[in-house]
Amino acid sequence: MNLRYSTAFLGTLALVLHVAGARAQGTITGLTFNPSPVDACALETIRVSGTGQCGVFTVDLGDGTPTVHLPGNFPILVYHAYTKPGTYTPLAHGQGNCSGTASAALQVHGPQITGMFLFSQLKPDGWVIIEGQNFGKLPGKAVMHYTAFNGQQHDVQLQSLQWGDNFASGQIPFITGVLDQTVTFTLEASCGVQSNPWPANFTAFRDVQSLPWQRISCSMDIGPGSGDRCQDQGETNWPLECSNNFPPFGTGLNPTGLQGYHSSGWGNGGSGYDTFNATLHNGWVLDSVTPLQWDYFGGSVNATERPLWSTASIPQEGVQWRIDSCTMIEYWADIVVTGPIDVPYRRSGRIGAEAMRAALIVSVSVLLALSAAPRAANAQQPAPAASPTVSAKALTRAQFLALSPDTVIDFGNERLTKREFQDRNSKAAEEAVKKLPELRQRALDAFEARRKELLDRENAALDEGNEKVRSEIARRVAADAAAQGPNWEARKQQAAELLHRAARASPAERSALEKQAADLLAPSGQ
Repeated sequence: MNLRYSTAFLGTLALVLHVAGARAQGTITGLTFNPSPVDACALETIRVSGTGQCGVFTVDLGDGTPTVHLPGNFPILVYHAYTKPGTYTPLAHGQGNCSGTASAALQVHGPQITGMFLFSQLKPDGWVIIEGQNFGKLPGKAVMHYTAFNGQQHDVQLQSLQWGDNFASGQIPFITGVLDQTVTFTLEASCGVQSNPWPANFTAFRDVQSLPWQRISCSMDIGPGSGDRCQDQGETNWPLECSNNFPPFGTGLNPTGLQGYHSSGWGNGGSGYDTFNATLHNGWVLDSVTPLQWDYFGGSVNATERPLWSTASIPQEGVQWRIDSCTMIEYWADIVVTGPIDVPYRRSGRIGAEAMRAALIVSVSVLLALSAAPRAANAQQPAPAASPTVSAKALTRAQFLALSPDTVIDFGNERLTKREFQDRNSKAAEEAVKKLPELRQRALDAFEARRKELLDRENAALDEGNEKVRSEIARRVAADAAAQGPNWEARKQQAAELLHRAARASPAERSALEKQAADLLAPSGQ
């Protein structure tokens, strides 16, 4: 008569005993394993061989679980799942009318990561394959460990997990607020045993922004004045002698970008060089400066950019500006920067010297060439009184201020009274005001177009790499299913359900459920 017994070892030990016949005395002669070595979490079969019948003997499984007391005929099979890697030496020892001892060394392997497979940068939403051995047949967890910008440690599991004994694959969640860094991956097998950590270079997802004007400092070689301003340095006044009525020009600061204003009264005009600076940190770098936009009146205007020596972290762009008398110019451009999404480009006290930094210095100037009459020295001379017509070429500011509104001024190619000249400037100012919203919207559209271009390019590169990785995952999943036999996915699901039931079952039921799960996971599928 054959009997089968089962005993629970702290929730991990499963026993099935095969007992036959009844004899007065027996001797233990050997102890073997199947398989050997064995993966952690897998069900191990321990076979105790002998002669005759033993009333009782013990088996110490070598991993700290309670000693097992077993009666029965030989051979007797003991099923047990080891949950930690290492070398164990189970020992069978006879008691009472049973003599002899037997032991053997069993090597238990934990999951071991040996490499990673990817076609592009490791980044949020990217797919990755973790390669190695002894992962086990039932899926566990694949975890990425990283440090957020604020210094906190985080763990995220790969999504859409695929699992085989020598690979695990999935998609990295879309995480933000992180710098480029070295992350580590670990695997956790189905019974909770951990793998070795594996380092990998992680690239944060990039965002594109236009720098707020508050983050951009400036200086003017002529210094700030009542009619000269860059950013919030200086003022935006207009010389009243040049027009009868100067409308509000909307010279308030744009929310973003570099910007400047210059005006000149009657006389020699003005020129200078404006410089704008911004310092970036935490992996943020300059991408581009949008095309310069400006509004003006008082004559024809040209703008010529003059790029200077530049590097990725210290780009520079230069232009000079010059204006004629009774002329006004307001200009602006966006400084487009790119860096880790949801990470500030300011320095943070939480980030040490290892944080990635980049410095940005942008110099911009505006070259204004106005077709106007040649200028003379601005000497303080009395206004000519005898002639009804005066030449603009020799007219100083003091003389211009002293002219009556009906005095005719000869500009070379035309003659205008002082009043007509001032009225024309007033109308030009009104027209400039009307164009201002459209011009500023044009600058905003240029930035948005550049931002979309960069994000589309980044997403396209990620999609291309992901498609290649997903194709490789499908190949490996198919090869694993072919090696394991028919209905492999269904058998894995059934085995997982049986083990879940076994964890809550009585000791008598647990052994049978675990044995059924082990049979389903056998390559033959039997």
